[in-house]
This record gives sequence, structure tokens and C-alpha cells, in this order.
Amino acid sequence: MATFITVSPVAKPKSSNDLRSQMEDLLIDFYSVVGVAPRRAYPVNAADLLADDFQGRFFIQSSSELMVFSKAQMLASKVGRGEINRPVSRLVSLSAKLCEDGIASVVYAVAYRFGQTAQVRRGSFKASLQGENWVLHSIDEDVRLVILPEVKRTQSVAADRPRLWIL
Repeated sequence: MATFITVSPVAKPKSSNDLRSQMEDLLIDFYSVVGVAPRRAYPVNAADLLADDFQGRFFIQSSSELMVFSKAQMLASKVGRGEINRPVSRLVSLSAKLCEDGIASVVYAVAYRFGQTAQVRRGSFKASLQGENWVLHSIDEDVRLVILPEVKRTQSVAADRPRLWIL
């Protein structure tokens, strides 16, 4: 006897009207596409996240490199495409302001941890509403890697325990 299983696709959760939460979703969607953050449970199209005039600048502090990407270069780059078991993230701060011309300016700090390595990303981006979705126009980011110390395990036997020797 055959069993039929229907798997429905996971739909993108409905976004709230709060500008801050919409900008947070846009940033995490962008990070999931380029491989910095874990993949989202719903499909994210990278071309829909970036405006045609996109300009991305990433300064890597450990190597003092400034990487600059246009939309075509960002879509074609092999920056890692977001595995399932990627770092745990924590949004440290995010402030968003909507300007009169309809462009949102966002300043943020986010940290990712994977094993003994932490990645702190601070930056700003500008986004505008096109149709129903927000798209990134520019992003300026400062990336810093931090190696975390290993957690030392305590010994099960106390070092100051008296010893008894029988001769």
C-alpha cells in the first residue's frame, strides 16, 4: 500500500510594520545569502535584496583589506552560500531612521560565533522600498575577527586535598 506525503514549502513569515524589525529581517536575509548567517527556512533570492545601483564596502580589520562589490559582483562571488549549521548570531544593536525621500538609514552591530571564533560586524546601510520589499542600495561594514579563549575544565580532584602515605 502506498503512502502519500505532502510537504508544503515554508513561507516567509509576515513582516511587521515596524521599520526596525523590517531592517533586521533585510540584514539577516542578506547575511544568509552571502553565507555569513545560517540559511533562512524560507527561500531568499539574492537578486531581490540588492538594488541595481548596489555598492557594498567591507573592511576586514585582520588583513586591512577593503573589498568593494557591485550588484553583479556580489551575486557572482563565491562568498559561501550559507550552510545549515553556521554560526550562532546575536544582534547587538540596530537603529533605523526613515528619511523624507523614502530611504531608510540603518546603523547596526551584530556578532556571530562559530566554535572559538567570533566575528563582529559593525556598519550601516541604506535601503528603499520597491514594491512590497526592501532592497539594499549601499552597505558599509567593518569586520573584526576575535579568537575566543578555550574553556578550561576543572579537575575532578581538588589539588589541596591531603594525601595519606602508609609506609
